Amino acid sequence: MIAQGADAGEDLSFDQTPVAIRGAEGEVAVSDSGEITQSRSAVRVRGRSMASVRAALTPLAARWRRASKRVRALTASGIALALLGTIGAQTRRALTSSAIGSEKEPTVLSRLVIEESFGLGEGVTYLHPEAKAFDFDFHAPGRAVVLLHFQSRDISDGEVMVTANGENVGAVPPDLLAGEEVFHEMIIRPELLKKGERNRVAFESTRNPPHKDPWRVWNLWVETNALPQAPSQQLLQEAAAVFRRAEQNFIRRDVASSNRYTAWKDYRSAWLMLQALPDPKPELYARAQDRMREAQGELDRLCAALMLHVQRSHSLKDWASARDALDQVRNYFPGGDQPCPWKAEQRRAELKL
Repeated sequence: MIAQGADAGEDLSFDQTPVAIRGAEGEVAVSDSGEITQSRSAVRVRGRSMASVRAALTPLAARWRRASKRVRALTASGIALALLGTIGAQTRRALTSSAIGSEKEPTVLSRLVIEESFGLGEGVTYLHPEAKAFDFDFHAPGRAVVLLHFQSRDISDGEVMVTANGENVGAVPPDLLAGEEVFHEMIIRPELLKKGERNRVAFESTRNPPHKDPWRVWNLWVETNALPQAPSQQLLQEAAAVFRRAEQNFIRRDVASSNRYTAWKDYRSAWLMLQALPDPKPELYARAQDRMREAQGELDRLCAALMLHVQRSHSLKDWASARDALDQVRNYFPGGDQPCPWKAEQRRAELKL
């Protein structure tokens, strides 16, 4: 007999015993020779069905014979248009499916943000359980670093590592409470970069395989920053002066809208200046990096508060207040090196403000 399923332990072999199948038209028998026969009850059922169909169609046929040529022509045209509409809709669906399927996965990083997500888990745009690699160009005239920006989620400490041209850069920071609002920045040092060539950066899961742990990164872009060329003592003095200016602006961060951003910018400039010094780095290097991260955290929270205000105002149909909050973003983030202005314009487009 034919096996009834493919579960474990069932016999999937075949023999020549006749098989009886019950369908919509009654019982159909398949003989040893392969001949298909129907029972008399099945024939009677089919005969009654055909009679019912003919009875239903008879009035329609009579009406069609009595109709004028003009009515017949209009009816035929309507049927043709309906068929063409159905064919057109099917064609559009097929073309749309083809277009979606033909979208190429992003593989190159630049200053343009890649919004799609990569990794493993529900809702990830492009599945890469083990690793996802991107290429980027590096054409700085002198010594420079590349800063890799991204957001991440579902990542614990040491779960995902970043490499550049096969060399370790560091671990993706673990999730924070407000992970959806936090952007990460990782520095790719000059000795890891290939000047004038295409470079490769990769996010690599340390658990998959053998596990299938979820992880994702999105909103990725890179920027190149040239390192200053000057004697070490001069760089240290200039970095110290910039750091002191950053401290003053951070203390006065609530006095002017841009002070918080300006402090972050100066902390970052001091940190990058000291990046040009040989190892071991001076103490000021770690201090500038810590203060830069602290200022960035405040900027992230400020951006989240502004976006929340926009959402609440929109929910209350207070369009003027929502637009005002979006306009204020540029006052708090006057430079193009923060993600908040880009997020604000994205929200403006989504909400049609």
